[in-house]
Amino acid sequence: MMKGLQSGFYAATFAASALVFHTASVAHTMSTGTIAEGRHGISTPETSSLFKRHVDRASGVVSYILEPGRFGHNQQSIYFTAKSMTDDGRFLLFNIRSDEFAVKNGKKVKVKSNMAMVDFKLDSVVVLTGVPGQIPFLDVREDKLYYIARNPDRLCRRDLLVDPTKEIVVCTIPKEELLAGGDHIGYYATHLTLTADRSRAFLDLRVDDRFIQGMLVLESGKFEKWSEVDHVINHGAVNPVDDQIALGAWEVDWTDQKGRHHPIPRPTKENPNVVYPRLTLLRPGVEPETVPPKINNYATHENWAEDGKGFYYCSNCVIYHDLATGRQSVIVPMDAGHAAMSADNRYVTFDSPDYAREGWYRGCSWNVCFWNRETSCGLYVHTLMPPLCPKNNQSNLHPDPHPQFVMNGRYIVCTLNERGRMNLSVTPVAPLIARTTPDPLREAHFTKWNDSESPGKIARNITARFISNVQPEQFSSGSAAVTNWFAAACRQADLSGVAFRRIQLKKYSSIWNAPSAFTHPFLVLAEKMSKTPYGVDADERDVALFRSYASKIVRSEDGGEWKGVSESPYFAWALVLGVRRGWIEPTKYGPAARRAWLAVVRSVAKKTGDPEANAAALWAANALNEL
Repeated sequence: MMKGLQSGFYAATFAASALVFHTASVAHTMSTGTIAEGRHGISTPETSSLFKRHVDRASGVVSYILEPGRFGHNQQSIYFTAKSMTDDGRFLLFNIRSDEFAVKNGKKVKVKSNMAMVDFKLDSVVVLTGVPGQIPFLDVREDKLYYIARNPDRLCRRDLLVDPTKEIVVCTIPKEELLAGGDHIGYYATHLTLTADRSRAFLDLRVDDRFIQGMLVLESGKFEKWSEVDHVINHGAVNPVDDQIALGAWEVDWTDQKGRHHPIPRPTKENPNVVYPRLTLLRPGVEPETVPPKINNYATHENWAEDGKGFYYCSNCVIYHDLATGRQSVIVPMDAGHAAMSADNRYVTFDSPDYAREGWYRGCSWNVCFWNRETSCGLYVHTLMPPLCPKNNQSNLHPDPHPQFVMNGRYIVCTLNERGRMNLSVTPVAPLIARTTPDPLREAHFTKWNDSESPGKIARNITARFISNVQPEQFSSGSAAVTNWFAAACRQADLSGVAFRRIQLKKYSSIWNAPSAFTHPFLVLAEKMSKTPYGVDADERDVALFRSYASKIVRSEDGGEWKGVSESPYFAWALVLGVRRGWIEPTKYGPAARRAWLAVVRSVAKKTGDPEANAAALWAANALNEL
């Protein structure tokens, strides 16, 4: 299972308990004192011999994948609330796990897990034997790893720059004091976090059926109790700037030691005013404060903004809560399961289950996305990655992508599921920013819409209209307009990522992503070229032909319309697409594309139920909403 094991070089430096991997070529270069070049003589995911280039088949986004299966069947990123890469770019933490579905003698083989790290200076992987499975805390500035170990119970540290295999006991945890006559401590911290000065660690421990929150003083091992509640509070995280406030979650239903089930309060049809109580602010000596999720009355997977001024959470979108004002606002208008915001709050990365197929389950298909808040543009980093496992045989390894920004926003790290494995993915962020920052010249003609002309609003309305009015059996009539309307609705649902639309469109799954019914050669060519990932150059011959068609079409345009030309309402889509993708000159064709868009807007306003008017407007709106 583990290839390329080399131990001779590290024997003199690291403890014998460590497993170290590197390639023969790297071993050779180490002996001559040279390594792959990167920042300050450190290799990078782009240059490391351990990583392979990966191009998303739909978006064209380039990532770098730790060679699949090289160090373990599953090579999984760390949970998104814990930083996994040091700011100097030298160390990247990940989990190695064996195949949980492996069977021997008719029985599943017990999963073996280890934490490991890539050392980019040595271009090698070190297995951190003895670091337990609970989520650790990585001091990204000082290159130190903190974690809680049991039996005996203690908080430990590894100094990665000195010897990552050597465990340093920071303090002993006062177990008996915390038990206070109880029988069992289930956990001390679900996600270990430390204060900004690294003097204390926040604990959200469970003792029997008691849930206790507070601080562990690292110098003395003394526990400072903040609060105690009668329901599960986990996901505890101290504010990265203010050590007098922490964020917690009433995450799930829970079962007590007597087997009694305790459901989390939820709004229902009978009682819709129940506040979903997940979001919890914790302070010393004060009753925990429930923060109502004001927009959708639902919340999941919260995280602090790095400036400590607020936190964000997922709720069929991503919402930011400002601590000072209590105001909540949508920062990403797409469905998200887990989200992470960059340190400067300008960008968000998030994952989203593929609700249109089998919905969410442990091991389902996912998208990983990047959102540019400054331009309100998004991009898929990994598109519809295949399921890790079938729905009737779900994973127990929490295989969600869990994307996060690392190295001061230089990369996004996440888990990429492919071919029954979890793979560690690292994606450079700079190209994502470039691709979600529209070219001002290309966009000059597609801004300053009034409310009735807004592409986003029109796309939402037309998709909802399709869901309400068109039934699957109508496709048997062979209507080209209905087919085109459906094809556009599917694209709009994928583009928006809004879960309820994808679920509502699921009844059309037998013809999902059906091709359009275009016959005009300009439209057939445009649809072919539209499948080229955004930011990737289209075939030169196709571009030349596209320009030839566009030139002829614009010469016969009359106020954004083409009299007597079959399928001409769809020219708006093709022209907008061509301008925004850079296939035709924006100064020459932009005004005509804008007029064509306004013409289809007028048409759909006059003929609300007409399939062709709706289809043409939705195709054009999708081109305007792309990215």
